[in-house]
Amino acid sequence: MLYCSGSYLKKELVECLVKHGASVDILHWRGETALQQSITSCSSAMFSVKRNKDRDENTYQKAVKELEVQKDRIQFYLSMGANPNAINKNGEDFKTVLTEMWKASSEEGNRIIKEIEELINSQRDSLRG
Repeated sequence: MLYCSGSYLKKELVECLVKHGASVDILHWRGETALQQSITSCSSAMFSVKRNKDRDENTYQKAVKELEVQKDRIQFYLSMGANPNAINKNGEDFKTVLTEMWKASSEEGNRIIKEIEELINSQRDSLRG
């Protein structure tokens, strides 16, 4: 329910569910947390933005919008207490999943992983401060 809520419903519902005991780190039907799903989607959106930057403007703008949505979701789940080091059903953390996802283009993959780590760390810092 929490995963569906984060994908399709308003943040207020997720906040309410977490406030009343729902775990933000529960694995959904694909065996990952909502944060892990958002991280994977964010990395795909980052690649899409780069790939479409000098191509079709409409496609590029859609990719930019999707990237912002995914970044917002990552920040939201972190603010709800999501564990960025959670393990999926295969025993993998987000770095392992992204490394596998981007192994064919390691330079681009490393850049994307670094960007996502920076996003997570900046959110952690803002929650602490």
